[in-house]
Amino acid sequence: MKIVAITLNFADPSLGIVPFRSHYQHMQDELVRVEDVSLYGRGKGLNPETDLLKIVKREKPDVLFFTEKTGYQNMDKIDTPKFMFCSDPWANIFKHTMMLNRYNFTGALMLYPSAIPFYSKYAKCKLHPFPYAVDPEHFKDMELEREYDVFCSGAFGEGAHPLRYRLLHEARRHPNINFYLSEGHGMSFREYVKALNRSKIFCFDNVYLRIPEGNREAPRIRFAIEKWVEAMACGMLAMAPAPEYAEGLHFEPDVNFVDVNTDNFMEKIRYYLDNEDERRLIARRGMETVMKHHTVEVRVKQMTEIFREALN
Repeated sequence: MKIVAITLNFADPSLGIVPFRSHYQHMQDELVRVEDVSLYGRGKGLNPETDLLKIVKREKPDVLFFTEKTGYQNMDKIDTPKFMFCSDPWANIFKHTMMLNRYNFTGALMLYPSAIPFYSKYAKCKLHPFPYAVDPEHFKDMELEREYDVFCSGAFGEGAHPLRYRLLHEARRHPNINFYLSEGHGMSFREYVKALNRSKIFCFDNVYLRIPEGNREAPRIRFAIEKWVEAMACGMLAMAPAPEYAEGLHFEPDVNFVDVNTDNFMEKIRYYLDNEDERRLIARRGMETVMKHHTVEVRVKQMTEIFREALN
C-alpha cells in the first residue's frame, strides 16, 4: 500500500514542538518502517511541495494521510481516499468537521476517542478511536533505582489541572514523602523518561476541557492524555482520575491503575507507598496493558487495517 503522509518533522527543533511530545514521530517512524510511505510537509528532510495534484500525480498513492491540515492546494480536486489525524478536539467542532465534510475525507483518526460522540453529530466520515501509544524502545522499565516516591510534570494550573494544583501544595506539607515535581515543559525527552523510571508513582490528572459547540455550554470532558501510557510503559504506578473512555482503553481501577480525586489522592499515595507488593502488581499489569494495546506497532497496525478496509 502506497501512502503519502502530509505531516511535520516532529523531531525538528526549528518547529518549536515540545521535545518529549514524541508519540507522533514514533508513530510516523513505525508507519515508514512497515509501509511504502512518502513524507511531505514542514521540517527538515520532508518534501515541501504543497500542491496535492502534483503530489498525487508524482506518487500515485492509495491513501493520503494528514497530520498537517493547512496550506495545501487543490484538496477538493483529489479523489484519493483521505484520512485526517485529529489531535485537537477542543478546536471548534463546526470548523473542524466542515473541513472533513468539504473535502470529502474518508475517515478521521481520533486521538481522544471521548470526543467521537460530539464529532459524529456533524462529521459525515467514519471516526476511528486512535489513542496515544508509546514506542517500547523509548518508554520502558530501565530497571533504575526508584528513589522518588511521587513524580508529576507539566502544567499545574488550578483550572485545567485541579489535581496537579492540589498535589503541588500538598507536597510542601509532607516532607517525609519524596516528591519530584517538574512544572512546565522544560525537561528533555531523555530527562523525562529517566524521571519516570526513577519514581514509584506518577500522580497526575487528565485534561479537563469543554468541546465548544457554537454558543452552547458544553460539558467538561476528561481526556486521557499521554501520561497514562508513558507511566505504565515505564513500570510505575499510574494514579489519576479515571478518564472518559477508560473501558475502551482497557484501563481498570485497582487492576492496572489507581483511580483518585482531589480529596483522596494523598491517602492513596500513602497507602501504596506502604504496600509495595500491591503497588508493584498494579504497575506490572499497567505495563502489560500498554504492551498489548498501546504500542506504536499496535496502533500503526490498526491504522493500516483502517486504510485497507476503505480500499476494499
